[in-house]
Amino acid sequence: MSIKDIKSADEPFNTERAWTILKALADTPCPSQTVSYSRALVISSMLAHFGQPEATYLADYLNTGNAALLLGDQARPPMLVFAHLDQVSYMVGPKLSDGRYQLAPYCTHLAKSEVEALVLRYSAETGSIEWAAG
Repeated sequence: MSIKDIKSADEPFNTERAWTILKALADTPCPSQTVSYSRALVISSMLAHFGQPEATYLADYLNTGNAALLLGDQARPPMLVFAHLDQVSYMVGPKLSDGRYQLAPYCTHLAKSEVEALVLRYSAETGSIEWAAG
């Protein structure tokens, strides 16, 4: 099943439909602070496909780099939905004497300088780390 197979938001919600939606999001690489131009675009296209007139999706809410879904059609909607959409990013440090590598969390908004990056992720299908972007 793909997103295009879901005809409207009014269809019954089941595990297959939930998996389809979550997989579309999870398969979109999203390192720290990239939501507004990665997974936010996927959500925007889903909402357009499903036709959600009482939902407003903001890919960069108040220029924070965070996405927000406003539910309701009033000037002040009754509900705001925020969710953590980006993936925690790590920088790989030098190789340690025992052959392991030290990992350090990396937050773009706290960084003092830009760092070139390569996005890797674990693939359950192949059981290995794969290149995802960069």
